Amino acid sequence: MSEFTIEGLTIKTKTKNEEIPKRRTLHPFVKYMLGKAIVLYGQPFVGKSTFLAYLASTLKDYLGKPARFYWLDRNLIGTELGKALRDISRADIVEIRYPRAIIRALKYERNWGNFSMVVVDSLTGLAEELSRNAEYPDSPQVIMSTVRYASALLALLSEIAHDNNIPTILVVHETAMWIGDFFGENANPGYTGKALKNADLVLRFLLERTSNKKGEITEERFIKVVLDRVPPDKPSKYLGAKINIRELV
Repeated sequence: MSEFTIEGLTIKTKTKNEEIPKRRTLHPFVKYMLGKAIVLYGQPFVGKSTFLAYLASTLKDYLGKPARFYWLDRNLIGTELGKALRDISRADIVEIRYPRAIIRALKYERNWGNFSMVVVDSLTGLAEELSRNAEYPDSPQVIMSTVRYASALLALLSEIAHDNNIPTILVVHETAMWIGDFFGENANPGYTGKALKNADLVLRFLLERTSNKKGEITEERFIKVVLDRVPPDKPSKYLGAKINIRELV
């Protein structure tokens, strides 16, 4: 593993060849994700980043290429969680300690064909930096700046996905603020706003807990397809579907 820094970006890449695992079968919905720009949103602590780490490992087995992760969140950079997800994902990780540099980081890369997936995790890290440097963290200027970054990010991710037939994913934390009902959901991907016009899929990550008579808690996690961009003469076969992530990875 080698590491170098460019204008605030810490870039870690693998320097030795890895054995390509045996090709495996992909779930039909994972195949459907190929070539699409995706917004994945959900509450904190439900397992979005962990799911993406396992998905990266699955795609590496299938395509023989690592995913490329751009980490903006402080809870991933230099933490035990980050180390665990690095091992699970077997991905190339770019740790961006100054989140506003994410646009420059995406433009710096020229060899997207070397990767099976591109993930930016998450837009919240960018929003936190903008808030921290503002005189009034909740000012309209901070919100509008975050929305503009989201728009630029999704435009770039859309181009990368379509040109290379790989999934690109922007992780966002959900909110019940601003627009209320969001296509039948009680929470929306905060800050994305009009940027969603550049997304092909919007997925909500759900954690459902049940308890039995003994008080034992069981957790199940699902991906729900909230929006799916399809031609007008070709109805989506996944819109509204709720898929257990165990089936996907």
